[in-house]
Amino acid sequence: MSVLSEKIHNLPAAPGVYLFKDPHGKVLYVGKAKSLLHRVRNYLSGDHDVHIAEMIDRATDLDVILTGTEVEALLLESSLVRQHRPHFNILLQDDKSFPYVKVSVQEEFPRVSITRQVRNDGARYFGPYTDVKRLRRTLREVRRIFPYRSCRNFEEYQRRNRPCLFFHIRRCHGPCTTYSRVSTDEYRATIDAFLLFLTGRDQDLLVRLRGEMNEASAVRDYERAARRRDQIGLLESARVPQTVVKRGGDDIDVIGAARHGDQAADAILILRGGRVVGK
Repeated sequence: MSVLSEKIHNLPAAPGVYLFKDPHGKVLYVGKAKSLLHRVRNYLSGDHDVHIAEMIDRATDLDVILTGTEVEALLLESSLVRQHRPHFNILLQDDKSFPYVKVSVQEEFPRVSITRQVRNDGARYFGPYTDVKRLRRTLREVRRIFPYRSCRNFEEYQRRNRPCLFFHIRRCHGPCTTYSRVSTDEYRATIDAFLLFLTGRDQDLLVRLRGEMNEASAVRDYERAARRRDQIGLLESARVPQTVVKRGGDDIDVIGAARHGDQAADAILILRGGRVVGK
């Protein structure tokens, strides 16, 4: 039995991320699984399309990182794909590039959208992500916390002074209409908070929102204080922290060693910003 086959047969039935590697240690493919045992064992069945079959032929080693939940596996998979840019992950996107979140910070009222093309246009891009459906679903939920605009025809809405449905259901501040009375600074503050969320600085964002809530309350701006209170509540319920995380957000490498008889194994977990980004 090959080293690869032996590793696959000894995987636990637990959620995590798996990395297929070539003889030189280069990552060929990164995947996630609710159960590593059942998901990865399917690769030995031989019933695959041409890209997966080629990847299995080239793979000689397998690395895994266990996570507490399937959601944690998804987040870690996204991070590892961004880090390694595996050849077969790109091939299996049907010759399309990975989706990114685009925030047009160069505009007076920035727009948030999903794109597959990264341009040098002054906007900020976040990604790439591996699951566009889950990405869209996540952005829909996040809009409850940060009511951003996503419309392409912003100037037309301004000219007509008629807000769209997202304004009426409180998913957009409505900077296109005078009915909202949102200022440029207030809308920009929402986008800045959204950027903190996208970069994983949840704790910094919570500290900032609590400070703004207290300031608004001190000057008796209770409406603004209530909005910040609601944002804090939604953000705290939406956060999905990793189980393996170091408080303080340090960049460190954690080394583990195990020995059995005359055999030994070492593993290094790479933590950046307090979160596991590789092994």
